[in-house]
This record gives sequence, C-alpha cells and structure tokens, in this order.
Amino acid sequence: TARRVLDRHPALQIEPGVKVVSHGAEVWPGKPLLIGINGIALSPNADTLYWTVTTGTHAWAVPTALLRQAGSTDAQIAASIQDLGVVGGNTDGLVTDAKGNLYITDVTRNGIVRFDPKHRAMSLIAASEDVYWPDTPAIRPDGDLIFTSSRLNDHFAGAVKPGEERYDLWRLPLGASHNTGE
Repeated sequence: TARRVLDRHPALQIEPGVKVVSHGAEVWPGKPLLIGINGIALSPNADTLYWTVTTGTHAWAVPTALLRQAGSTDAQIAASIQDLGVVGGNTDGLVTDAKGNLYITDVTRNGIVRFDPKHRAMSLIAASEDVYWPDTPAIRPDGDLIFTSSRLNDHFAGAVKPGEERYDLWRLPLGASHNTGE
C-alpha cells in the first residue's frame, strides 16, 4: 500500500534563496538548478527516514512509525519532522552505517559530511578538490564508504562532450577515528 504524504511541505522543497554551487561556481548561472528532495536513506533499524534537498542546505528526519500508520495525518507527520541542521553545502546522496551515522555527499565542498545522531553533530570528514559532484554513497561490507564523482556540474554546463565522460569511484576508510557512538 502506498500513499502520498507531505505534498509540497517546505522541508521537501527547494530552499528559498539557495543556489547550487560546485567547485566554487554556481551550477547553471542565470537559470538556477532547482532540485527538491533528492537524497534519502533509512537508519539501520529502519525507524528513521532521512533526506536532503539538493537546492538546500539542511538534512531532515522523520520517524517511520508515523509514516507506516495509515491514519496519521500530514499535520501529525509534519509536526514530527526534525531539522538535523545545516550540512554545509548542497547535497545529493545519503547512506547510514551500521552504527546509525548518516553520511551526506557535500557537492559544494567536494566531500562527505557525517551526522552523528547520538550527539546531533554534523561534521565534514573528508573533502578533495579532485572530487567533482560526490553522489551515490554506499557502505562496503568492511565498513568503508564508497561514493561516485560524476562531474555532474560540468555536464549541466555542457562542458563534457559525448565520449569524454568520466565517473570516478572513491573509497573513504571509516576506521575508528571516523566512527562515533562506540
């Protein structure tokens, strides 16, 4: 059974006044890139749904128990939305690890942000000028994070010609120095 909830709720929409920036430049200057909710992830125990808005700067969460209750109203669901805070830049992909940490790709700062739900702390844990539009994060069986770098900003600008596409796969070790909540 499926149902639509939170239709046009501000937490799922483009954040007013925000521009998508990658590698120090606005993506599509003069005709802003407008992407609402894009990244989504579940907590390891599936009790929390996380999301971000690409043309936005915040991460959000809602308890899934409320989403699973057929009788819950949009007002009840909206009242349970949590603003997890400012990520630091525009975002695209999300993933959680086995400990419940949320990893968010930061398109603006060319890196990965970790949200520690236990301490409600957001921190940039890795960034590189060699990463262009980080996206599609996943956690490997060994606990390391992998993500793609697609140069999507250059694709939007028309700077990537057919046959010249380049998609990199990055691996970020998430050893004890990166994991919290142990």
